[in-house]
This record gives sequence, structure tokens and C-alpha cells, in this order.
Amino acid sequence: MNITNNTDFPHFQFEKVGYFGELFSVIVVSQTFDLSSDGGICPISEIQRPPVLADTWFGEPEMSSLKTATDLVCKKKRSEIILSGHAWNAAGRASDWQGEFQVGDFRRTISVCGSCEWRYSQGQWELSQPRQTDHVPLHFELASYSEFNPVGRHLPEYGDTQCVFPAPQLSSSPGAVCRSWPSRIRYANGFNSEWQRHTRPFYPDEFDFTFLSCAPPEQQYVGFLKGDEKVVLNGLLPTKAKFTSFLPGIRLLAELYKGVQVPEQRLLLADTLTCYTDDEQLTLIWRLTLPSNGLPDSLILQAHREAAHG
Repeated sequence: MNITNNTDFPHFQFEKVGYFGELFSVIVVSQTFDLSSDGGICPISEIQRPPVLADTWFGEPEMSSLKTATDLVCKKKRSEIILSGHAWNAAGRASDWQGEFQVGDFRRTISVCGSCEWRYSQGQWELSQPRQTDHVPLHFELASYSEFNPVGRHLPEYGDTQCVFPAPQLSSSPGAVCRSWPSRIRYANGFNSEWQRHTRPFYPDEFDFTFLSCAPPEQQYVGFLKGDEKVVLNGLLPTKAKFTSFLPGIRLLAELYKGVQVPEQRLLLADTLTCYTDDEQLTLIWRLTLPSNGLPDSLILQAHREAAHG
């Protein structure tokens, strides 16, 4: 299949398997926008970020926060929203503040504070006052330990009373979740000896494609983004305490040509929005998944700007 990209955005094409006997050709296109127009439309960045080709970690693989989450998956059941970088207090150093982000109908707030500790005093554990800071990494290691955050901070049940233990600085992390963590691995069903003998490398019948979504469950959108949503970021960007903008509404279409047939037009799905707070940029990934047994001879990617926003 020959692909012509008539958009201003980088693309990548790859193959993925599905359920037994299914093989797909997948195209992802990455749009990068600057968070520079408060109250207006996000402009297209001069330098475009390519699709992410592999998971990377801040520390030991699968045992630390994801630095990047790959875009090379077969399909996603819904859009998801991820933050990467730091939570910033643009007004200056403070002991704590609230970070808020909104995309369309989705909204989430996280509590942020400077470094603090649990100290044992007068027969009980006490939490110290947070130190002042103007930024905190949005890593799971700095959030509270839970069933769905195995690397978070918690007070050991039998902690040495002579020691000081770091306390959480985030109420939760808005970053990408590792494949092996409980909130994702619970969807990877059916990988047993029967699968090894008869189905591998295809997905077992019990497999749920929700596994391929890397955002925390509460950051998985209802349906798919349209690319024209309102974006609000408060207490998260280094140069703007409060910021409101709109995605520019540039939808991506594919024209499929096969033989002498009239070309078919397909809309790509916007399924992953990542906000890079440190760089004040965001990316929107669009995806088209086609069965490999019926591919067109050629495909042309086109960009279409919608008029409405919000």
C-alpha cells in the first residue's frame, strides 16, 4: 500500500495482529500544537513530534513511571488524556497548590505540594509541613501508593521510628500507566498454555482491548475526541498560572484508492492527547486501522479544518 501524506504532520505505518487470524495495517499521525495562545486556538508547532515508537521508563522497566508510552498499538476503544513533565506554579514558590486540566467534557484536579516527610514524634507518625517549590514531577513515584499505583509512597507498616519516610507530593499522577500494573494487566486475559499452543501470536478471545489504553482509568474519555475541544490548564504550566485555549479542529482523513473504484473516504480517530507541560505543547494522535486482507492500492492522508470550536 502506497501512502501519500498531504498533511503537515508526521505519520507512521505498521502492522499489528488482532484476535485469531486477524492482521491489521495501522497508520498513526501525530499533530503537535503550542500552548501559546491564551483564549485562542492552539497554533501548529514549527517542529512536529513524531509518533512514539516504544515505551521508555524513568527507571527500571515496568517498575518505574513511564517516560513515554508507545503509539504503536492496533487500536483503542476510546480517547485518553495524559500529562507528561511537571506540575508548575507559575506564580512562584509555594508549599502547595491545585493543578487542574480540562479537555472538552473531561476535567480533573490534582493536589500538589513540596517535599515533605513522615516523622515519628511523641508516640505517633506526623507529617511535616511541605517545603516551598515551584514545580513537582508528575511521576507515580511521588503519588500515594494504591492497588493501581505499585510504586507510590506509603508509610511502612512497621517503619523504623528512627527513620524519616518521604510522603506523597501528588494526590494522584496523570501520567501513563505501565502495561504490567494492575489497572492495565487486568484486561490482558487468556494468555495461558492453551494460547501458547494454539493462538499465539494473536490475542486470545478473552483479551480486552482496553489493555492498550495507557492513561489512568479516570483519564479515559467517553468516546473519541474531535480535535476542536476546549483545553484548560491551571497550576500546571511554567509560564502561565491559568491557561485556556482550543484545539484547532484540524481533522485527518484518508482517501482509499483500489483499482478503478471510486475512492473511499475514512476519518481517522483521535485517540491519544498528551500534554507536555514543561514544553507547553500537546500532541494529538490520530489512528486508522485497516484489515490487511483488504488494503487499498494507495492511500492519501488529508487535513480538513473544521469551523467550530469547543
